[in-house]
Amino acid sequence: MHLKSIRSQAFSTYRDDSLIRISYKIEWELAPEGAYGLVYTFKKKKGHFLFSGMFFVP
Repeated sequence: MHLKSIRSQAFSTYRDDSLIRISYKIEWELAPEGAYGLVYTFKKKKGHFLFSGMFFVP
Protein backbone atom coordinates (compact mmCIF):
# COMPACT_ATOMS: atom_id res chain seq x y z
CA MET A 1 0.00 0.00 0.00
CA HIS A 2 1.20 3.50 -0.77
CA LEU A 3 -0.09 6.67 0.88
CA LYS A 4 0.35 9.98 -0.89
CA SER A 5 0.26 11.78 2.44
CA ILE A 6 -0.35 11.10 6.12
CA ARG A 7 -1.44 14.69 6.83
CA SER A 8 -5.13 13.76 6.99
CA GLN A 9 -4.58 10.61 9.09
CA ALA A 10 -5.49 10.55 12.78
CA PHE A 11 -2.55 9.89 15.10
CA SER A 12 -1.61 9.46 18.74
CA THR A 13 1.61 10.41 20.50
CA TYR A 14 3.74 9.16 23.36
CA ARG A 15 6.46 11.30 24.90
CA ASP A 16 8.90 11.10 27.76
CA ASP A 17 12.15 12.95 28.47
CA SER A 18 14.17 11.18 25.78
CA LEU A 19 11.68 9.79 23.23
CA ILE A 20 8.70 10.78 21.09
CA ARG A 21 6.60 8.22 19.23
CA ILE A 22 3.92 9.18 16.73
CA SER A 23 1.54 6.34 15.84
CA TYR A 24 -0.86 6.19 12.92
CA LYS A 25 -3.60 3.63 12.36
CA ILE A 26 -3.90 3.16 8.61
CA GLU A 27 -7.11 1.49 7.46
CA TRP A 28 -6.51 -0.93 4.58
CA GLU A 29 -8.83 -3.69 3.39
CA LEU A 30 -5.96 -6.11 2.68
CA ALA A 31 -4.44 -5.83 6.17
CA PRO A 32 -5.13 -8.89 8.37
CA GLU A 33 -7.11 -6.85 10.94
CA GLY A 34 -8.37 -4.25 8.45
CA ALA A 35 -5.64 -1.80 9.42
CA TYR A 36 -1.97 -1.58 10.33
CA GLY A 37 0.10 0.69 12.51
CA LEU A 38 2.79 3.05 11.31
CA VAL A 39 5.08 4.37 14.06
CA TYR A 40 7.72 7.12 13.81
CA THR A 41 10.33 7.40 16.57
CA PHE A 42 12.34 10.48 17.55
CA LYS A 43 15.13 10.30 20.15
CA LYS A 44 16.57 13.22 22.06
CA LYS A 45 20.21 14.01 21.35
CA LYS A 46 21.99 17.13 22.58
CA GLY A 47 18.68 18.74 23.54
CA HIS A 48 16.90 18.13 20.22
CA PHE A 49 14.58 15.37 19.08
CA LEU A 50 15.93 13.70 15.94
CA PHE A 51 14.27 11.14 13.69
CA SER A 52 15.43 7.69 14.77
CA GLY A 53 13.31 5.29 12.76
CA MET A 54 9.98 4.05 11.50
CA PHE A 55 8.29 0.65 11.82
CA PHE A 56 5.05 -1.08 10.87
CA VAL A 57 2.78 -3.00 13.21
CA PRO A 58 0.57 -5.57 11.46
